Amino acid sequence: MSKQHRSRGLPLKVAMLENGLIQREVAAKIGLVLSTFNMKLRGERQFSDEEKEQLCRILNRPMSTLWPEEDIKNEQITQTDSAASR
Repeated sequence: MSKQHRSRGLPLKVAMLENGLIQREVAAKIGLVLSTFNMKLRGERQFSDEEKEQLCRILNRPMSTLWPEEDIKNEQITQTDSAASR
């Protein structure tokens, strides 16, 4: 397992700790069983957009803080699209 794979859920885990929440509580708040939530934290499954929005509200964090890799990915897509349109 790569470092990136293992650290994918780190910002989410830090935000949960800072809010005094445990994984079981957060999973229940977004309607997931604990095992599924843990798989998503480890990057074995993806959080849906709705789940991401719920987590942002629960943890009072912007999407870019909890999923910084998506900001990088979206920035790369934007750069590729603007280069292609030239």
